Amino acid sequence: MEKIKNISVLSAVVHVLDNRLGEPQLADVELELTSEVYEFFEEHILACAKASSLRLGKSQDDSGPRRICTRLIEEEGDFIEESKALAIMLFQELGATSLLRSDLAACLFVDEDSDQRHVALINLIPVQVFDRRLVQKDGTSQMQLERIHVLPDPGRPQNKTAIYYPQVPGAPYDLLYRDVPYSKDDDEATLNYWRGQFLHCIEVQSPKEMTKLVFSETDKWLESNEEIVPEELSAELRKAVKESAVSDEVMDILQIAERMIEDDDMRDSYVGQLRQKGLSKTSFRPDNEWAERSANKKKYVLDDGVTITGARDVIDDVVQILPKTADGKTRIVIESKRFVEK
Repeated sequence: MEKIKNISVLSAVVHVLDNRLGEPQLADVELELTSEVYEFFEEHILACAKASSLRLGKSQDDSGPRRICTRLIEEEGDFIEESKALAIMLFQELGATSLLRSDLAACLFVDEDSDQRHVALINLIPVQVFDRRLVQKDGTSQMQLERIHVLPDPGRPQNKTAIYYPQVPGAPYDLLYRDVPYSKDDDEATLNYWRGQFLHCIEVQSPKEMTKLVFSETDKWLESNEEIVPEELSAELRKAVKESAVSDEVMDILQIAERMIEDDDMRDSYVGQLRQKGLSKTSFRPDNEWAERSANKKKYVLDDGVTITGARDVIDDVVQILPKTADGKTRIVIESKRFVEK
C-alpha cells in the first residue's frame, strides 16, 4: 500500500455517542462540505496517515466495519445509513468502557495518487473548553463564561482511527489503524474496544518493520556466534541481506540462508532467531527505500558507550576522542573529505 498524501473528500458525517444518553445521537444528512469542514476532515485523515504509531491491520472476517466499508468503497451502500450502522456498532462497544462521550466521524474519500476510494473512521473525543460572552444586564456589561464541548484539533492524529482500503483477495492487510491508549490508567475494556472489539482486525507487520528486524537480528546473530561463524561468511551474509532488501521485490530469508550458510544447524539457528524475535514471514516485500538509506550508513562504536552513525560518504574516520569538557561533554574529531559550503 502506498502512503496516502493527497486526497479528495467526498462525504463526511459526525455521530454523537454519549454513554450518558443511553443511545447514539445519529445524523440524518451528510455534513455540508464547506471549505472549513473539508479542511477539518482532510487534515484529520492526513494526520492519521502519517502518524508514526500507525499500524497495518487485516480484518478477521468480512463482517462489521469491513463489510460496510467495502459497500461504500464499491459504491453499493448509502453513506448516511451505512455510517449510522457503524456508529451503533461502536456505541455498543463503548458501553463497557470508561469513556462518557466519544463521537464517530466517518468520511468517504479518494486517494488522488492511486484513484482509489477509502473510508476513514475517526473516534473523536470532545474537548471541554470555556467560551466567554459579553451580556447586558441591569444597564451594565457583564462577562459570562459558558462550558462547551468542541471537537479536537485536526492537526494532531487522534488515538483511535482507521482507514479502510479496497478489499483485494490474498492481500496481507486491508486497513491502516491507530490504537493508542488515552491514559496509562485505562481499564481493559477501554484499552481493547477499538481494534479488538470494533474493527475486529489483527495487527500485521509492515515491510519496514520486517526489514529493520532482519537487519538488526542478522547483526545480533553474527555477533553472538562470531566464534563459530567464519569472518568471510559473516561479511557475505550481511552483504546478501542488504542487497536483497535494497533491490528485490520479494525478500526470501530461507533462500538467502540456504545459499549462504552450508551448515544445517547454523542455518536453522539463524532463521530460528529471526522467527523467535518476531519475524512473522520468511518471505515478504522489503522496504527498499529504508534499506537503501540504512545500507549507506556507517556506524562507529567508541569507548564510554559513544556511538556515531552517519552517511558513508560523509564520515571517513573517527580520528580522536578529546578529554571531556568541564560540563561533561564529550568532544570527538571526525575526518571527512566531503564539505558543504553554506
